Amino acid sequence: MALLNDQLSVWEIGFRWAGHDPEGLWVRLPLAVRDNFRVLLSAVLEAHLASDSLSLEKYDGDNREEASLHIRYWLDEVYACISGKRFDRRLLKHAFIGRFDFLDWCERRGAPPPEFWFPPGWRVSYKWPSDDGVEEEGGQSVSGSSELDDKVTPKGLRPGQRACIAAQQIASAIWKDEPTRTIASMCKDELILKYGGGAHYEEDTVRSWVRAVAPPEVSQRRGRPPKKTPVEDD
Repeated sequence: MALLNDQLSVWEIGFRWAGHDPEGLWVRLPLAVRDNFRVLLSAVLEAHLASDSLSLEKYDGDNREEASLHIRYWLDEVYACISGKRFDRRLLKHAFIGRFDFLDWCERRGAPPPEFWFPPGWRVSYKWPSDDGVEEEGGQSVSGSSELDDKVTPKGLRPGQRACIAAQQIASAIWKDEPTRTIASMCKDELILKYGGGAHYEEDTVRSWVRAVAPPEVSQRRGRPPKKTPVEDD
């Protein structure tokens, strides 16, 4: 039977996607699972995949519980995971991904959604009988498909996705006129911060956005060294 959960943690997605039991007693995480964790958290950090429990927006308050819902609180753990150095189980079980956000991400990447959540022939939404006996679609609108049977219609972009696109468009335009501009200076550019929405997001997130569209001669420059993190499977 397919899982119908509206949300799953990165921990559970990473294991099930690799065909492993997330509830097992794992002394060492399987390679495929670690790779899934790295891909998923990288996508979250770059605003390609939304996570309601890891907001990319800045938070300057002092409420520990609320702070934990923002990626800055976990930034060291996020980078340690993406680099493959350490996989913090608290973070991976805290980071939740919505089912349709995940499906949208898979479709944007041109990748088939995993069968544990979207098996072939399984309907994404139900057909409810109407008073006159004619079946009507309920929930998400769908269309016939031999693979998933029903495909969710495109969703509106999340604020982080819109900001990412805007920042990248502005950065690309600036680099055409100023090809020697560094990624660091681009992240602090007023146009990126004000009109691209970068001021509301973590600097590391904005950096990943503009780096993706930087000219090769800029992106290949030696940047700041990565943060050092002990090597371990936490």
